[in-house]
Amino acid sequence: MNPIDLRKCLTSGQVFRWREAEPGVWEGYDGSQFGRLCTASFGLQEDPLGKLTLAESGSWHQYFRLDEPQDLQSHIAAMCPKFATLPRQEGLRLLRPSDPVESFFSFLCTSNNHLGRITKMVEHLLPLAHASEGGNTAADEPERLLNIPSFTEPELRAAGFGYRAATIPRAAQLLINRGGRQYLLDLRQASLREAQAELLSFPGVGPKLADCIALYALHNTEAVPVDVHLWNGAVRLYFREWRGTTLTAKKYQVIGDHFRSLFGSWAGHAQLFVYYAGVVAGRSGGN
Repeated sequence: MNPIDLRKCLTSGQVFRWREAEPGVWEGYDGSQFGRLCTASFGLQEDPLGKLTLAESGSWHQYFRLDEPQDLQSHIAAMCPKFATLPRQEGLRLLRPSDPVESFFSFLCTSNNHLGRITKMVEHLLPLAHASEGGNTAADEPERLLNIPSFTEPELRAAGFGYRAATIPRAAQLLINRGGRQYLLDLRQASLREAQAELLSFPGVGPKLADCIALYALHNTEAVPVDVHLWNGAVRLYFREWRGTTLTAKKYQVIGDHFRSLFGSWAGHAQLFVYYAGVVAGRSGGN
């Protein structure tokens, strides 16, 4: 079994700075670190055209959470018979992005949006800091960091950000006022409830975005973002009495608490598989 399916991991709405450069070869960034990765029969191997291998960089082990069980879905399914009825998604893993600034601003772009447009917005927002003269690439300068975006509302409206053009600059300024990247790094030590309260105080951040940021920027795996796919999956698996009803703030909390009661610190991992099952069902026209 291959523990990593790059396509599933990198196009499942967890991160937005990757592209398939050629069949089976993916290029992108985790924060400032450039990666050129390919799928092999077991895990990742060195690409002949690149020199980065999984074995050479512990950060990629961290990124793909290879410190966790190889058969992640079976590990979680052992905790809940109903979860075990989900279709198998070989190689899907919860990612652990290293730079909280990347995840924070990426998810500010995601509400009421689709993957292609989100990717373009993230590319616009997150240039690397200290751009070099002479055409050096990010791969040549791994010490560089992502900027906290400094765009104005008119600039973002001109770039097609819509209503997000008003909230993203305000969120950026508030993040700077609170300490920038270090503020987010410090929040990694907070409880989920404390982190949610902090994140909800940012303009444009509601409960789902707060949980996305908590899960990916803060690495709090008790966070359970509830979107339409997770809602449908949770209703099918656990809350059949809610069929035909709509998601409310109270139900949002109940779903998250239920996942946490079943899976504990694996709740964020579990929601990814339920969410992705809904995505696949939607693509195939299933229910």
